Amino acid sequence: MLLYVLSSVVALGLLIVDQWSKAWVTQHMNLGETAPLLGNLLELNCVHNYGVAWSLFSGMRWVLVIVTGCIVAAVAAVLALRLIRHPAGVFAAFLILSGGLGNLIDRIFRGYVVDMIHLLFWPSYPTFNVADMCVVTGCVIWIFYALFAREPSPEELAKQREKVRAARQARRNALMREHHGASSVRTSVDYGSGDVKPSGGGNLPGSKDRPATGKGDGDSP
Repeated sequence: MLLYVLSSVVALGLLIVDQWSKAWVTQHMNLGETAPLLGNLLELNCVHNYGVAWSLFSGMRWVLVIVTGCIVAAVAAVLALRLIRHPAGVFAAFLILSGGLGNLIDRIFRGYVVDMIHLLFWPSYPTFNVADMCVVTGCVIWIFYALFAREPSPEELAKQREKVRAARQARRNALMREHHGASSVRTSVDYGSGDVKPSGGGNLPGSKDRPATGKGDGDSP
């Protein structure tokens, strides 16, 4: 559960960064304008991509929307059904989901994808955005996950769940014992601090109180 929560938080944060960066470039840069970003390595370049990488399938907006939407829905279903348990697979799926959603939002509401990061040391490489980085990184991790990772079998998952339940029950039992022990101690303290008198109204041994009336043993009749 914690793995899913952390991965979803990272994916949501990257989606927000992607949408913010696209909005900033759209508002502050003209189409085709460039600006320095990271020395001789990266530059900002405002590009409207009507296709995919290298502008493939340009002009096929709704086809790309349907294809991207199906991929996003499939990845979301896999995550919702918990079909992936390995940390690498879960993280990769959330990255792909985040990147797919980022570009899908662009295609639906803008009709194109806003790209802005250009590699100066590799001029022929297409300009990309944060969503593209999420998809590529997620796919690379997914390949390693598919090749080298191993998902636990149903029997192993059942054993893990049983261990978790046993650990939780042990903690509950320990808390109950501590609670009963503390209650017993409080009861003993309350009993010891109260005034206790023997039945019949007599005085406790060693008490200095004497009867107010009556005759002592040594009195004569």
